Amino acid sequence: MSNLSDYWLERAKMFIQSETLEDAAKVAEIERIVAMMIAD
Repeated sequence: MSNLSDYWLERAKMFIQSETLEDAAKVAEIERIVAMMIAD
């Protein structure tokens, strides 16, 4: 049972990490666009 719990905990951590990286990339893109708009 513990191994199954560990498995799903690890899967959840991996999912959260990948979502966090995607969100960070989106934030960076939005900041870049806003900076371009301000520069114009």
